[in-house]
Amino acid sequence: MRVMDRIRRTTDDRAPADPGRADDATEEIHLGAARTDPEDARAAGPLRSFWTRASAPRSPALVYAGVVSMALGFALTAFTWGRVAGVLSVPLQMPYVASGGLTAIGLVALGSALVATGTARRDAARREARMEELGAVLRAIREAVEER
Repeated sequence: MRVMDRIRRTTDDRAPADPGRADDATEEIHLGAARTDPEDARAAGPLRSFWTRASAPRSPALVYAGVVSMALGFALTAFTWGRVAGVLSVPLQMPYVASGGLTAIGLVALGSALVATGTARRDAARREARMEELGAVLRAIREAVEER
């Protein structure tokens, strides 16, 4: 058997290590991915089931939450600017700046941190899957060389 045939067979026939691991050809993301048994997650209730799916390494939930947080921050900035622009006295503008402006900055910062964390987790999961694939390929090559 040729080495490349053995490698293809090894990588095609093996089951993914992570049930939520996307197929590398399609890069499809499954929100139902979880490292725990789905029956246990359903038995624990819908909130636990959602959290299990959302906290999976390949889940885009953190990125979406970050984008929503940043959008809310920018919307709050626009709202605060509209309120502050209507008041001419600086001492009367301060409550709007303190409550709306600082909260908006916090939401944008939180959103950017969530996006960065979510993308880093997804990249790490993809890198780990590729390393597992590489390990399988190297094992198949070693077995083919040892047969000779």
